[in-house]
Order: sequence, then C-alpha cells, then structure tokens
Amino acid sequence: VRSAADRDEFSGTVLVVKGGMVIYSASFGAADKGRSVPNTAATRFNIGSMDKQFTAVAIGQLIEQGRLTLDTRLIDVLPDSPNRAAAEAITIRHLLSHRAGLGMLFDRPAWEWKKRFTRMTDLLPLLAAAEPDFVPGSRFSYSNEGFVVLGAVVERLSGLSWHDYAERHIFRRAGMRHTAYLGDDPSEPRRAVGYKFDRSDPLGLRARVPNWDTLSWRGGSHGGSFTTAADMIRFLQALRSGRLLKPETVAALFDDGADTSDDYALGFERHKAANGRTIIGHDGGGPSSGINSDAKMILENGYAYAVLGNYDAPFAQSLGRDIGTMIAAQ
Repeated sequence: VRSAADRDEFSGTVLVVKGGMVIYSASFGAADKGRSVPNTAATRFNIGSMDKQFTAVAIGQLIEQGRLTLDTRLIDVLPDSPNRAAAEAITIRHLLSHRAGLGMLFDRPAWEWKKRFTRMTDLLPLLAAAEPDFVPGSRFSYSNEGFVVLGAVVERLSGLSWHDYAERHIFRRAGMRHTAYLGDDPSEPRRAVGYKFDRSDPLGLRARVPNWDTLSWRGGSHGGSFTTAADMIRFLQALRSGRLLKPETVAALFDDGADTSDDYALGFERHKAANGRTIIGHDGGGPSSGINSDAKMILENGYAYAVLGNYDAPFAQSLGRDIGTMIAAQ
C-alpha cells in the first residue's frame, strides 16, 4: 500500500480486520488538494458500483417478506413497463446477475451527469425504448441499467424512494452512520474529491484534475454513495452475522446458480482463492472517473478489507485483489 502511495498511484484509506480486531489501518494522499485536506479514516469516498451489493440486499429483504422471488418476472412487479415484451422475459435473477441484456446507462444519448432525480423510477425513461442486447439469461454483460431497474422494483414494493429505503433498512441496520447519498455540492463535509486523468490524457502525463464534471448529481441503486472504510467493514460484518438477511438468503445471493460466470453471483463479485476459499463483496469505479474502491470478505476465516480511493481505476482495485489474496491464505 505504501509503495503504491509513494508512486502516487493510490490516494485513499485501507482497513483490514479479522472479526473485531484491526489488522491494518492507514490513509494516504489528499481528500481535497485545493484546500490541503488529507485523507483520514473518517473521509467519505464515492464507492461507485459497490452500491450494487446494497441493492442485492434490498431485494433479498423483499424476498424474505414474500414480496417476490428470484424468478419473478419484471412485468409482474412493474406492469407499466414500456417494453412489455422485454419485461415479460426478464427476471429478478437476470437483473441481479447482469444477464438481462440491458446497457450501461451512461452511454445513453439522453444521459446527463447532472440529471436531477428523486427516485430510481425517474431514470427508467432513459432506457425504456431500448431492446435488450441479447436474449435475457443467455449471457453475462455488466449493466448499470439492470440495477437502476432493481432500484425501481424496491421503490414499487416498499413505497419508499431508493435513498430512503437504503438509509432505513440497510445503513441503519448495519450501523453505517457515515454512509449517505451525497449530492455534488463541494461543501459536503468529510468527502473526498475524486481526481482523474482527463480523457485527452490517457497516458497520465499531466496532473490529475477534479472529477466534478463527471460526478453524478446523486448516486442510486446502481452506485455512487459515499462511505468510510469502517462503514464498509460494518456492512460486510452485518451481512455475515445475519443482521441484514437470513443465512439462507445470503447463500442464495452468493451463488448465481449458473456456471457461465464464476466471478459474479447475484449482486456480488465472487472470486475463488488458490486454496479454494471464497472472496466476496464488490468493487467500484473506472478510468477517468476519480472513483476506485474495493471491499470484500473471506467467507471461511473472518477476514475482511476495504480499500477506498479517490483516484482512477485500477490501482485501488489492484490493491484490494492483492490484499484479498493475502488474507484468504491466512
């Protein structure tokens, strides 16, 4: 971690625990270079697609309430879906496993980074007219839009906006007191500014610049909340301990029921270490985004880690993979 920070490849916070014992905790770089504010353990980072595991938990909670199943068709939950044929073919399982044939959202002509919305349902018109890229269930293709749709499903069945649902039923229950869907207001306290290489500088020859221009106005069920490393550990531990879902529901989400993609289950990334142990959680961020984080746990030995960064991918994710491999071997 220090080597990556010394080369200015990583800026952020790293936390590794086993059960309730801290194994490693350190922060590097600046949360706000313009104001000379350093990253600390209390800094809140944009975690990008790491929110997808929150969405999976919300769906799992609705399953436990008997409101739907993994094989419920989308049309049965959102009967007013504009593309009825697609909604009849797509299931909750397809959406959670990125096998629904939906796209990335940010590539849609109507997408705007500063688009205002209060519910995930407000974003559905952006993708309503599109046909699936392939027959639902036939293959894997990572999709932000699938998790926008899942957020709309949560809203329809719970009667709450996605943001209120996540706050009441996930963040509070897990003890994640420092996690929130912040707006793009630079004055928000304890938030890390994202720093990226401009798209005209793919080799990173110039200084990184703040990511305000490509920072969404607010995150949602597809990604974009702000959190601390300790809160991400609290989430993973709450998931392991049964405070968020029953063990049998967690087991169902951790197993996609298919052999076509060993590295993604239902809303969770899943990797097998060389010794057969399971590393599970989610990462987030991408190139030219100023967002890059990773948090996972080892199912068999009680270790967990969170690597939250405010630089472009892939360095925080690379650190996370290395740490995951090391602690899986313990």
